[in-house]
Amino acid sequence: YERMSAHQEKLSELLTIYEMQLANLERNKRDMVEQSFLHGMRIFEEIQWISDNSKVRLQGRNRPVQMLKIDLTLDSKENAKERMKAYIEEAISKVRQESRQNKKEEEIRRSVIKLMSSREVLNVYLGNSHIPVSVFKIEYNMHNSRLKLWEDAVRENSGGEKFVVFFSVLSALMGYARTRAMEGLGGVSDQDTSVLIMDNPFGPISS
Repeated sequence: YERMSAHQEKLSELLTIYEMQLANLERNKRDMVEQSFLHGMRIFEEIQWISDNSKVRLQGRNRPVQMLKIDLTLDSKENAKERMKAYIEEAISKVRQESRQNKKEEEIRRSVIKLMSSREVLNVYLGNSHIPVSVFKIEYNMHNSRLKLWEDAVRENSGGEKFVVFFSVLSALMGYARTRAMEGLGGVSDQDTSVLIMDNPFGPISS
């Protein structure tokens, strides 16, 4: 009886420890869902910022023209959070299964990195892996200039036209990086001027 009582006491202690560990795991999982959701939202907002701030003034147009349009659509943040919760549950299940199959730690680490990559997190946040990107195609007649899908621009444009498209994207990304760097240093990017000097960055235009 004394031995059984001692065993029962020990089991009770172990159960308490395991319950605490499970509670910690559950709390960690909730934190993981929240952090992944916030990460997806931040990427979403930053990409929107790049798209919205790619406007430049062109001769023949009264208003600034958006040179780069990234079509991000979100149904609602509530749905995004539910999707993220389901995705994290699925990811944990996959990693647990790989662990039970006695896979090497490096293989499991690679799986986790792939599952939690920024692109995957953004796809889950949006609920869609297809993000249309359009670039502004400049014509000699400004009235014929328009936004064109990236795939079409790369496939149909001539060498010189591709150069203009690539430069538009490059300058939009450089403008984004510069503004964010200025903000990080406490500067006001709107009050500063910038000069961009290019020395044939894409190689021969004919290629």
